[in-house]
Amino acid sequence: IYFSRGGDSEIYRERERLGRVVAREVMKAIDGDLENTVVGFIPNTAELAYYGLVKGLEDELDKMKKDRIMKLGSNPKPEDVAKILSMRLRAEKVTMKDAKIRTFIQEDSGREFL
Repeated sequence: IYFSRGGDSEIYRERERLGRVVAREVMKAIDGDLENTVVGFIPNTAELAYYGLVKGLEDELDKMKKDRIMKLGSNPKPEDVAKILSMRLRAEKVTMKDAKIRTFIQEDSGREFL
């Protein structure tokens, strides 16, 4: 997701909402496999939608944890519950915006190096 002019508060909230909206689609695309997924973004303006996406994926992860805990039954082992509760979304800044990344954003042909 790439945007321009993210300075005003309305645009900020809109971009964060957009990130939250795509969270469910991302979960489908990765088949719910957050344990083997790292979420990242291209700075700077996509960062706002990224934060919304991270929040949305954290909400999805909470639902997943709840479902897994409920499936353990009425007397689960503490270590099983602890393992489920320890699940975290892996979210990293995977690149810095420089001249190569600016070209990557502008031209489809230069995206293969990532």
